[in-house]
Amino acid sequence: MCRLGVTGDVPPEVCDPVPGYWRMALVDGGTLAYLTLRRVTIADEARCELGVIGHGPAAAELTEHLCGEIRAWAPDRHRHSPTLTVHPAGAPDSELAGTAIDKTHSRFVLTYDDPPR
Repeated sequence: MCRLGVTGDVPPEVCDPVPGYWRMALVDGGTLAYLTLRRVTIADEARCELGVIGHGPAAAELTEHLCGEIRAWAPDRHRHSPTLTVHPAGAPDSELAGTAIDKTHSRFVLTYDDPPR
């Protein structure tokens, strides 16, 4: 998992990731898959549809994997609020509220809570 940096001189037909800071991508060996966005109209309402573009020898497989993650997340995206908690690198698993993403100097834990009503 990484963030894709794209300079302004790269045309969208070459690389067209989700705009803004969160240009998320997956890399597996020589294959890259990244999130993209397109505008669609549904019942006269303008919306955005999240998608994936892949490049490399296993582009179809990695793209389908990322699309599967989007489909699994989509039905619950409005019912839960994410919380990212950062702990020191030495924090024991018993003190964490979930599975840790270990970094050099810290441990990240991402949890989802029901929104307040």
